[in-house]
Amino acid sequence: MIKRFIVYPAIFVALAAYILHEAIGRLTEEQFAINGESGNVKIWQMTNQKYPPVMTALNFCISPFAKFIAPLDSHVDLMEKATKETGLSDFGDEASFVPGLKSMIQSVQSGEVTLTGLGRIDAQTTLVKVLKSRLKIEAFWKAHTEIDWAIDVSDPVIIVSMPRTGSTMVHEMLAKTDLFRTLSFYEAADPVVWPEEAKDTRVENAEQFLDMVYWYRPLMKTLHKMKARGVEEERVFEQLIFSDSIDTFYSGESYAKHVAGLNQVEVLKHVKRMLQVLQYQDYRENPGAKPKRWLLKSPPHVGRIEELLEVFPNAQIIHLHRSPSDTMKSFATLGLYAAGAVMNPVPLERAKDIVAMGMEWLENWVAWRRKGEPDRERHFDMLSRQLFIDPKVSLFGVLDFLKVPEKVQQFLKKKDSIWAAPRSGKVVHTFGNLGWSEIEFRQQYKELIREYEHIVGLGDGITFPSLTNP
Repeated sequence: MIKRFIVYPAIFVALAAYILHEAIGRLTEEQFAINGESGNVKIWQMTNQKYPPVMTALNFCISPFAKFIAPLDSHVDLMEKATKETGLSDFGDEASFVPGLKSMIQSVQSGEVTLTGLGRIDAQTTLVKVLKSRLKIEAFWKAHTEIDWAIDVSDPVIIVSMPRTGSTMVHEMLAKTDLFRTLSFYEAADPVVWPEEAKDTRVENAEQFLDMVYWYRPLMKTLHKMKARGVEEERVFEQLIFSDSIDTFYSGESYAKHVAGLNQVEVLKHVKRMLQVLQYQDYRENPGAKPKRWLLKSPPHVGRIEELLEVFPNAQIIHLHRSPSDTMKSFATLGLYAAGAVMNPVPLERAKDIVAMGMEWLENWVAWRRKGEPDRERHFDMLSRQLFIDPKVSLFGVLDFLKVPEKVQQFLKKKDSIWAAPRSGKVVHTFGNLGWSEIEFRQQYKELIREYEHIVGLGDGITFPSLTNP
């Protein structure tokens, strides 16, 4: 009976939707084309043409039932589900994350964002996964109270920049030198194994997750390629306290207001705590090994330099600079594409929200620079265009800044594979694709852009005297 009236009709509808979507796709394929991972992609419109037809068909079938499959009614229900799946019950300081979790649920329940069927299931799955990670981390931390005083992570190398400046490129190339301790994607997704005697399946789980991501967001291979063992941003840890990382995907005004009111020092202290946990696990696996300096990277850091130095007082900072116009249209395109897989519709106004978030980071950095020149022993600035022209020369400028011994540098220079720019394709970005224009953007942020470009020397192609030249 169930097969006759539910399963078979659902399969028929999904197949019909797939055929219809495939036909529409073929009629409009001249407007959107991907030529493999290394091809050029032009985004003409924010529609489902960028996603697999099967995903569209599944969304069509699942959406009417999504509220029953993934109700997202209460933070208490999600926490109970995480407790049941882990056998753990201590979430730690609930005041540090429950307000953010509640505001994210509010964004969905109030209709601030409209999720697809798959998007709603993805949201619930992600939130429960975050809560499960939090339970395991709290259990690990309280089982090893010596972590707090025994593990020092005060001296990381931190890459800061606006999004889409080449910071990922610098991050990956420096990671290949093996001079630093970096965060891997699988570690960011699941920082600890609990119970401790359990088999570690984190790499396998991460690979399966990324396979799924690239199935329903194929353009992400070009926009931002990730690997299970590849380096990842520590920003991911911030989702454990619902401070920023998930907001581009399925959150609205309620969550944005929550994020705006957060104390960034406390957010970064949480990141520091996670680094201590990982380094403690390194020590247990190899007690005699000398710990390496952490290499960190996250776009929001550009707007919180003072807070970074308060939490990591011995840090050294590498800052990449690029035209705000280029960075923001690329950042908005990435954000809309990622959101489009789980939201329907994705309002183009969301592009302006993403841009506003990025420009707020930049404004905070400019305000910090107004207070005076940074300590050049601690801060290294470089232009993205210099990096793109000659990555090897630029990165050896960074190694000089970090006082990496000449003997080590000479050894690294022989490894040309390290300095190959990790490019997997090119996307053509324009504000026109986002329902906006270059003129409107520059007019809205005219004074901020002018001041930033004056500090950095982007406008006339001449590096401003105060800027370190790699």
